[in-house]
Amino acid sequence: MGNDMKSKYSAYKSGGGQTPEERIAEAERLNNEGNYEEAFKIFKSEVEQGNREGLLSLAFAYEVGMGTEQDTAKAIETFLVAAEMGNPLAQFRAAELIYDGNADNKEKAIVWYSKAYGKVLGMAMEGDDYSQFMVGRYNEVNGDKEKAVEWYQKSAAQGCDDAQEALDALSGKSSRSSSGPGAEFYDQAESFRYGYEGKEDIYKAFEYYLKAAEMGHAEAQYELAELYNEGEGVEEDKDKALQWYHKSAALGNADAQHQLGFCYFFGEGVEEDEAVGTEWYRKAAEQGHTQAQYCYAESLYEGSGVPQNQNEAREWFRKAIPGTRKLAEKGYDSWQCNLGVCYEMIGEYDNAIEWYRKAADQGHETAQKKLNELRGKGYGNSARSYNSSPSNSSSSNDNASDDKKIKIISAVIGGVVLSFIPVIGTIGGAIAGWFLGPTIYKKIRGEK
Repeated sequence: MGNDMKSKYSAYKSGGGQTPEERIAEAERLNNEGNYEEAFKIFKSEVEQGNREGLLSLAFAYEVGMGTEQDTAKAIETFLVAAEMGNPLAQFRAAELIYDGNADNKEKAIVWYSKAYGKVLGMAMEGDDYSQFMVGRYNEVNGDKEKAVEWYQKSAAQGCDDAQEALDALSGKSSRSSSGPGAEFYDQAESFRYGYEGKEDIYKAFEYYLKAAEMGHAEAQYELAELYNEGEGVEEDKDKALQWYHKSAALGNADAQHQLGFCYFFGEGVEEDEAVGTEWYRKAAEQGHTQAQYCYAESLYEGSGVPQNQNEAREWFRKAIPGTRKLAEKGYDSWQCNLGVCYEMIGEYDNAIEWYRKAADQGHETAQKKLNELRGKGYGNSARSYNSSPSNSSSSNDNASDDKKIKIISAVIGGVVLSFIPVIGTIGGAIAGWFLGPTIYKKIRGEK
């Protein structure tokens, strides 16, 4: 047995019969389930055995205290290992921690900002939102506030929370605070709901959302509708949920518009009306809401609730790709399948096969079926074939009740919005393969 095979066999045996890839996948699953301590143990063990695939997740765990004690020094040390290997996100996070932690190390931080900048500038120019944020940050620390604002605005316009936070900081605003009538009550509700400053209380959150909502605060109205819809902090009441969704949607809240689209399209708590549902999808889609863009594209393609227009549908599938990719790269099989659909609809079959395969490998039956169909048409003939049962999946719409309710939020630790987590792995091919699944606080909330 060759040395390479011996080392692989040794790693296989030391992992209890699992390959390194399988152990990382297990850690991802544990993170997704909120079992951060066990996930951390696996990531740490894998890194100690030389598996670089666990580096970023281990570094982030140290940075935010996810499954272990928060340890900035260890986070920097781990990020730097990945940074030395050329990973731009690791370079950027190391720079951020070094820059914020010690004034004497500003020059060292700027070196790493520069290395990351060199790798992501091209992707920023191509429109990647987090790359744009990174470029903005590079310009800010180098004293060019005008260019920083320019890049932050580009990134924020695509929904990057970090970029908006940076813009708020430059303008002296609080990134966590909302504005307008009811804003103070809304901020208090958020604090109680997510435990900012250690005071988590869903019932108090409901009270303050209600106060803000009654003053016409659109986000509070949406969050109040969510609480009624899920029965959190208050007895479940679908009728009241629908009323508050309507009020929020009327004020232009895209999350509420998307949710109304879902309710009407599938008859959830209201009489089914595909035309009304599709119209709400359109309103949210035009504001850049990813799920709504995908749903509206499907409606146009199938002619559901709207005259069929497959050419326009393809344009909306194309628009949905950036946001759908972010969800897919977090490991959600349904959104990996949906991303495959987007690419297939615009004729990018290699990309479609790639994402169908990712979902299929997780057991997603629609993805397996679609992968087999493309293979039957001569695309991706080297792809694995799947035996999929027809009982659960015939199109991406079959998963609508679950998929279209997927809600994500950035992790909130100690009152600091750590919105880097939802964007890991979105920065083009340079970072692909480094993100090991979402390590997030679970919150049911819409993401554009």
